[in-house]
Amino acid sequence: MILSTDFTLKGSHEEQVLLHLAGGEKYELTRDQYDLLCLFDGSFTLSQIHSQYDRASQIVIEKFLARLNKLGAITSSSKRGQRKAQRKLVSSPRLKNVQLEATSVCNLSCAHCYQASMYPVYKNITRADCDELIAQLSTMQVEGVSISGGEPLLDSKTIHLAHEVERNDMRVTSLFTNGLLLDKDIAAEISSWRSQPTIFISLDTLVPENFRFRSIQRKAAKIALGRVFDGITMITSKGLPIVINTAVNQCNLSKLFDMHEYIKNLGIASWRLGFPKRTGNFRDSYHDLEVPWDNLLSASFALLRHHLECGNPFHIQIEYLYRDELFADMAMLPDSSYVCDYEGRRNSCCIKPNGDVVSCAYCSKMPLGNILIQRMESIWYSGSMQSIKNMRICDVTECCDCTLRGYCAAGCRANASFLGGDFKTSKDPYACQAVRYFVDQVLPYLRQQGIAK
Repeated sequence: MILSTDFTLKGSHEEQVLLHLAGGEKYELTRDQYDLLCLFDGSFTLSQIHSQYDRASQIVIEKFLARLNKLGAITSSSKRGQRKAQRKLVSSPRLKNVQLEATSVCNLSCAHCYQASMYPVYKNITRADCDELIAQLSTMQVEGVSISGGEPLLDSKTIHLAHEVERNDMRVTSLFTNGLLLDKDIAAEISSWRSQPTIFISLDTLVPENFRFRSIQRKAAKIALGRVFDGITMITSKGLPIVINTAVNQCNLSKLFDMHEYIKNLGIASWRLGFPKRTGNFRDSYHDLEVPWDNLLSASFALLRHHLECGNPFHIQIEYLYRDELFADMAMLPDSSYVCDYEGRRNSCCIKPNGDVVSCAYCSKMPLGNILIQRMESIWYSGSMQSIKNMRICDVTECCDCTLRGYCAAGCRANASFLGGDFKTSKDPYACQAVRYFVDQVLPYLRQQGIAK
């Protein structure tokens, strides 16, 4: 008896799960269930497994296995042999997801790039470095790896990385690309991956003249945009989920409704709008390209109203203002809540192209270790990493007197640092403006629409 190849076990001493490697679904297990499924490695027949339990337990096991059969999670094989999988439980908090910036090489020089020129090409981690890292992540019971860059499709090791991740019983959760290199071969390759990852494609404009935000002048921009559009079409034809990433700036502020119409007609899974951070390239260019916050908030709210009036045709996320999964229960977060506990970030970290490990992708200048000189396990469980992951709202001293801190969870810590403050104690000024606007303008509208309680 063996676990099906599309399933694996992951867990710490405090929590254990059965992970669907193809779809990403997770099923919570008791410790007894976890220990039982550890026997499904091809070493035992079903009768041999049963013989290890008393009759009362066997009855419970039969019911449990019937549910697993319906999921397609267990199967049998005529050949006796081990199925490679990591069964050893790890300490909490378990590292569950990693963003691996596989390369600093890029075919663009975007005005808002947080990487900037921090990582020269010659310092990039090698394929061998990545193979060793992936083996370590598997031992740590990591569930998924997101691959980004730079532009990952420029690097020949990206496809190899994806296969190694899957071979080690993890998922390729997502691939971030600017879309310029998406073609039929790449689309076919990605669609062959068991993980069926979400493809995040950067798209800030529909017109060539606004492509200067991505460092491409108008003459070349028409060709570049055509490639991106064709790439999006090829990925959607393969049935893979796409998220369009848009950085809102002076070049595209007046064109957001046009972009909404384009995305709606394409059948895209999700549109994610973000606001560039004052770091990397944007630290020098924001004076020309950053939208004043009053304009940014009002334009974003107008777009949200338009989206909902169109019948909510796809998933939309607007930084600071709107994530629909939050509105089933709009109770304010208590001060004991963790500041990095959204979108799984408390159990994730990022590895930079030179091997630096940081708490999140924006924290490029705050390395907490390097995989070339330390094991990933020692970096993840280090005091410096865990002091960030265990930060609570009440720890951000400049937010202690704010009555709205339970809505924004003290904002983005990286932003607090970029805007001249301290990572651990300062306010995020953008969040301060956004949360007031959200409470005064957006939340009443969402309640009127029956979206928020």
